[in-house]
Amino acid sequence: MHRRLSKITADIERWKQEGNRLATVEKTEREATALRDVISQLSKEHLEGQFGGSPPRRRTDRNNHRRTSNRRTSYMSPLD
Repeated sequence: MHRRLSKITADIERWKQEGNRLATVEKTEREATALRDVISQLSKEHLEGQFGGSPPRRRTDRNNHRRTSNRRTSYMSPLD
């Protein structure tokens, strides 16, 4: 996401210098703001999980919407 934000920022600066793309600049600035918000939210969630905030959300299986564990399942070998 950071690469995308860097590209958008560079594009906006280039278009501002060209001077004839006001609508494009405005639209892309809105996209950049939305992307910054997403990055901020993801960073916040990551830090909360890392430093004792709320526990991380469990992943769900998209096919049947059952909750799945974050742990790997251990299987017994035939020799056990």
